[in-house]
Amino acid sequence: MRVRFIEQRDILKAVAPLGRCHVIVSNRGATLESRGEFGGFSRSGPFLNIETPTLDMHLRPDAVVSAFCVSKPGHMDGRTIHTVQFYDQAGDSVMKVVLPGGAAGDKPLEALKVLYSL
Repeated sequence: MRVRFIEQRDILKAVAPLGRCHVIVSNRGATLESRGEFGGFSRSGPFLNIETPTLDMHLRPDAVVSAFCVSKPGHMDGRTIHTVQFYDQAGDSVMKVVLPGGAAGDKPLEALKVLYSL
């Protein structure tokens, strides 16, 4: 099932109040890891734009077909991390958003409840 533009925007808007997230964008040739806050959402042509002082991204909603919320032990210290992950038709990762707070905060859990209700 394809994730519609409005759903992608709603997912990322639910993440925005959490503050600074760890964002991982990958393709076959490179991986970029950045930290920033989501917001400044707009649509221009085929792009969903996210433009804040700390994050400048232009997503292609037509390339994203699925999104998942994942909670798992982190690879660095074993603390639970909460992520929202977006994938393309081939099952390749488009973007992963690691929510701030880890096991110590309840904000990611509240955001996940919102995301699961979308």
